[in-house]
Amino acid sequence: MVESSTRNINIAQPKDPTRLKLIILGEPAVGKSSIIRKWVMDTFDTKYEATIGVDFFAKDMRGIVMCLWDLSGHPEFFEVRNEFYKDCHGILLVYDITSRRTFDSLDMWLREANRYGANNVYLAICGNKADLNNKRAIPRNEAESWADSRRFDYFEVSAASGQNVSDMFESIKGKLRA
Repeated sequence: MVESSTRNINIAQPKDPTRLKLIILGEPAVGKSSIIRKWVMDTFDTKYEATIGVDFFAKDMRGIVMCLWDLSGHPEFFEVRNEFYKDCHGILLVYDITSRRTFDSLDMWLREANRYGANNVYLAICGNKADLNNKRAIPRNEAESWADSRRFDYFEVSAASGQNVSDMFESIKGKLRA
């Protein structure tokens, strides 16, 4: 079951109502690319391969194309990242539930997003690696509270097992189309 909270915002309407632009942000190695690949291609690779700059994926969701921009979390790609905030409809901030550092960095990612034009877009938080619950560094209620205090939706998924991945993107699509 996907659990989320919601915030009331005026989401920019897409120029093409059949295409939605979602950018995926977070520290390196939190599983951004793995989540996307699991959903788009139903694959999972245990070997970490850093995203160089940006990767693009698209998936047709019954007439609505979700365009996913997987942005590198490495600092040296900041100049590349800041261009992708323009005209986006939503941002998914991803952290690794087994890493306190990646959770603590969410405020920095949020500041970057707001600085470059993501003030009026849908935002959601995603805790990845839910299959590693026994290694959890951030209690779920702490992460949910952080998201709720900002009126963001909150999801926990596992790119490895596929747990909640499709449900999360379906929920995001619904929020972007509302």
